[in-house]
Amino acid sequence: MSRPPELPELPDAGAAPRKRWRIQWIWIVPIVAVLIGIWLAAQAVLSRGPTITISFKTGEGLEAGKTKIKFKD
Repeated sequence: MSRPPELPELPDAGAAPRKRWRIQWIWIVPIVAVLIGIWLAAQAVLSRGPTITISFKTGEGLEAGKTKIKFKD
């Protein structure tokens, strides 16, 4: 009877530790969308300018939303 061929020694398999937390690719799209939304909201707030209140002694001849107001023209 013949002997089976000898197998070379193989290294022991070791367990590689997994990373504790890894972001999934699918979450990049909503995160980018939220960042763009925050940026757009900030731009809208910053570009509004100040609110001006004008008081007149009489409102004779003024119509809301129709009367044009000029300053020192």
